Amino acid sequence: MTASLTFIVPGLLDPVPYLEQLPAQELPELPLFNKILSRGQWTVPPHENTHPYGFYSTIISELTQTEINSTLPLASLLCLAENQSIEDPRLKQKWIMRVDPCVMLPDRDQLLLGKIYLNNIEQGEADQLVQEINAFYKTIEDDIQWQLYALAPEHWYLVCEQPIKLDTFPPEKVLNKPLKQFLPAGKDSAYWRNLLNEFQMILHQSPVNQQRMQQGKSALNSVWFWGNGPIELAENNMELNNTQLYSDLDFVKGLAKHYKTESAPIPEQLKSLAFTEQNRHIFIIRDFMDDIEQRDLFQWLERLKMFESHFLEDIVESLRNKTIDECELVSPTGRRLVITKGLLLRFWRKNRKYHDILARVL
Repeated sequence: MTASLTFIVPGLLDPVPYLEQLPAQELPELPLFNKILSRGQWTVPPHENTHPYGFYSTIISELTQTEINSTLPLASLLCLAENQSIEDPRLKQKWIMRVDPCVMLPDRDQLLLGKIYLNNIEQGEADQLVQEINAFYKTIEDDIQWQLYALAPEHWYLVCEQPIKLDTFPPEKVLNKPLKQFLPAGKDSAYWRNLLNEFQMILHQSPVNQQRMQQGKSALNSVWFWGNGPIELAENNMELNNTQLYSDLDFVKGLAKHYKTESAPIPEQLKSLAFTEQNRHIFIIRDFMDDIEQRDLFQWLERLKMFESHFLEDIVESLRNKTIDECELVSPTGRRLVITKGLLLRFWRKNRKYHDILARVL
């Protein structure tokens, strides 16, 4: 048995909004992509997974080959990927949540999450903002005890002694969308929504933001709550032998550390990798979905061209020379496409155009 490849790529196999509206001359010729979509073996679920954290649960499920039915400890896994850990003997660490600084933009009578992770924040700025927030809350009586930490300039963590019972959305699901439908919900939402408003007031008054605006930078006028879960990860007794992860995401780095497996950045070209026998190679690429979320179909098409020339060509060649057994493309919605040498030889399956396939539901 030889190696197998799995690509978890949201936005690659699912119907693409507005794709059918693009002029034919704007659509690049992608013969290999046409071929694998037409000849590969599809799995399309009767009901697509639309859970906001479906992308993350899909990664864990593919890695562990088990179904994920419990709350994902995302903030804990993300914390594992940081260069420093949270160690504070004053606080009984029970629960953790990401609290990421961001820029919210007014749009008529609503607010949009306009910027996150691209705000050129210095560590010193983050430390001062977090210190201001923590100092303010030390002066207030509150039954819920928490502390805020800036482990990286744009990665803040709130550690709480009480469970954070909150339904949240990852920030990539909210970018440039009205915030009303994405605000924290759940049993304790009133407390955390009020806290969000308090954070915004502190940030508005902060000298850090005054200085940023004088420098021509965006003021950090809010934060985004997400990924809440227990700070202590369940003990990992699973052995993931011969598994290699490839991703540029912090979450995957933390996941690899927890499961004691290897991780590396996404290579520029697949042929730069050496596939050894019986190894699982899992690639996680979120860029396609980011393009779709931003309604940038031209960037999506450019990325697709690169994917064909830098990955698909080598995948097909590796299948032909039996370096790999199969390649599976996976979407968090539940769609899957398996490619093997035998499937690609199904010459009686007419090659359809990718824009005809992805412009509508299969």
